[in-house]
Amino acid sequence: MDLQAYPIWKNRKFFGAVLISRDVTALHHLDQELRRRTGTVYRDSGKTYEKALLQDGPLTDQVHAFERQVILRELEKNDWNRTQTMETLEISRRTFYRKCAELGIKEEKERAQDD
Repeated sequence: MDLQAYPIWKNRKFFGAVLISRDVTALHHLDQELRRRTGTVYRDSGKTYEKALLQDGPLTDQVHAFERQVILRELEKNDWNRTQTMETLEISRRTFYRKCAELGIKEEKERAQDD
């Protein structure tokens, strides 16, 4: 099962607001069913996203790690088509580019030049 099937994921803005407005600092703050799912089920093409969900540290670092993985996954799914990725994630162009800058996400050609 996909973690996105959990009802709270249907409204991403609500989920973000909950994270910001509450002291959710560890998995034990989430309900039992969500905790059960977060450890192993969020997989895509063999990649497990448990590292971002279960890492230690401040909540903001954990959220950034998760957001980075989600954006990179969608970019790869969309063959690095940024417009399609923005539409899939339902975020504005401004938000997309701001998040990419904040999270250190570079375009494919920029990453190739760095190597």
